[in-house]
Amino acid sequence: IMGDVTYQGHKYFLVDRRWYQLESSFLDKLIHTSRTVLLNSEIDLALMNWPDTMDEGDYNALYFGQQDTLVTDRLLFENIEICDLMIWDDNTLNMVHVKKGFGNTMRELCNQIAVSASRVSEALDSADRASFLRRLYQRFQVAGGEKDYFVRAREQFETFSEDDFVRLFDKNIRMVLAVKDTARTQRDFSNMQRFRSAIGKFSVVELSERMNLLKPQLRFNRISR
Repeated sequence: IMGDVTYQGHKYFLVDRRWYQLESSFLDKLIHTSRTVLLNSEIDLALMNWPDTMDEGDYNALYFGQQDTLVTDRLLFENIEICDLMIWDDNTLNMVHVKKGFGNTMRELCNQIAVSASRVSEALDSADRASFLRRLYQRFQVAGGEKDYFVRAREQFETFSEDDFVRLFDKNIRMVLAVKDTARTQRDFSNMQRFRSAIGKFSVVELSERMNLLKPQLRFNRISR
């Protein structure tokens, strides 16, 4: 369990049911480091705008039928959500994880990305590479129930072959954390002081450190309203 609150002008972290008071020097360093990580890794995939009234599942569903795109949100493989969207061009496969809000829930998403990146990196560097990718494809073909979303998700793979799917992973691979900021006033990564969640900033920095040793590159993308 993690969270952070401000009380009487002091910032506190809740980590595994224990509270810690954060010194201003730590917070200043966290702001600087998170800004550096985000700005150095920010890209623009020209993702669709995300209306405030739409949840994450409905937003991901907007990408059904889009060119060079597969929607894989909620399609679990080995109890891992590999990514929400696969978007590619001639050279790069972007494995996109979307999030609504830059707050304490970033912790969960960053952990999800790290787990996915670790599994993908391990598989691509192993003799099991082709088998892993084919099993992943075959799982996507049958995942989910009979709700319209899962029916549409499976239908994608009726016109996208297993061999084409395997070849996607010959491209340069990026894990992309795509976040929609829910603040009333527009913010960007150059001014991290305006993002109040210390957990959110800490999670981004920690994820960057964990990803340094893995095959996929880590990138960040802001989604507009």
